[in-house]
Amino acid sequence: NNTPIIATYFEDNLVENGITYYYKIKVVKDESFQSTFSEIYAATPIEFPMNQGILVIDGTSNGNGNQGFPNDETVDEFYQNAIVENITEYDYLAEGVPEISFLANFSTIIWHEDGLAQHAIDDNLDALGCYLASGGNLIISGWKTASEISDYFKNNFLNCNETQLIAAWEFTNATSVQYGNLHLDSNKLNPAFNGTLPYVSIFPNAENGIFQFGGVEGSSYVGENVALKNENEGTFILFGFPLYFCFEDEVTAIFENVLAEMEAEGDYELSITNYQLNNFPNPFKQSTTVSFNLATDSAKNAEIEIYNVKGQIVQTFANLQINNSSNHQIIWDASNFASGIYFYKLIVDNKEVGINKMLLLK
Repeated sequence: NNTPIIATYFEDNLVENGITYYYKIKVVKDESFQSTFSEIYAATPIEFPMNQGILVIDGTSNGNGNQGFPNDETVDEFYQNAIVENITEYDYLAEGVPEISFLANFSTIIWHEDGLAQHAIDDNLDALGCYLASGGNLIISGWKTASEISDYFKNNFLNCNETQLIAAWEFTNATSVQYGNLHLDSNKLNPAFNGTLPYVSIFPNAENGIFQFGGVEGSSYVGENVALKNENEGTFILFGFPLYFCFEDEVTAIFENVLAEMEAEGDYELSITNYQLNNFPNPFKQSTTVSFNLATDSAKNAEIEIYNVKGQIVQTFANLQINNSSNHQIIWDASNFASGIYFYKLIVDNKEVGINKMLLLK
């Protein structure tokens, strides 16, 4: 661009997905006074199909299983039960930083960090920001997580200018006129907490609060915002506390309402609601058998798509005829593929039904 820009931003609309573009900037006052060029910035636009439903990213460190320190299996089961839609699960500690090209496939991302010690959210804000700006829906819940997110990110995507971390043992519940209340489950909390939760983030003076602080008698924080919601290109909800430590049925009701608003009904508009989809063995070394079972006699045609962690289709099994047999199988020979995590998706009569994860170990 050789034409001077009298603004603090430049929007390049003449780009193609998959091509990397490079930019550098300098300031021009007049012909006699110009700055040197900045360093070179690179950007690669990609497609955001957002057609694979809900991705749940578990950023929680694996606890010892004692009260207040849940293990990974317990936390996973909680979210599986609380989110009554079909979901794709992603274990951050086991699988590492998710590629933006992978995130781009999902219409809604739920990121939770239910442990007090470790937080990975700050390393992923660039990707999550791109996802939000492209119209994705994002829900973040965690213990101290909201305070780990940069002020710039919260200001840009939530219009939030202030966050305070409350270390006092005073938080007992979150109240909401719109969504209903959330109460802490004392059976999940460390007994030393006496039914309260410390290190809860509040958002003073925010105008888009959806849950407010409920606490012990005399707490000065009662009524402060503990969750915010902003609707721009997509919907972004940030909780200042970990949802895991609340009663499961109350969290389930919240997710049902929120996801219905986001129109994130699983992967799809489902006409098939009762099905089985799995593979064996898993993990596997060379080949695995993907099986599916449909509780319907109206479906005619099925398809299995195999994806890598970048969301790229690596193999398709098309035109699978559905007959009277209750169980249908395909064998995936992965001898020519690299070790790693792969996903397989079931499509029936051009409708996405389910997606699961498998691990190739050579």
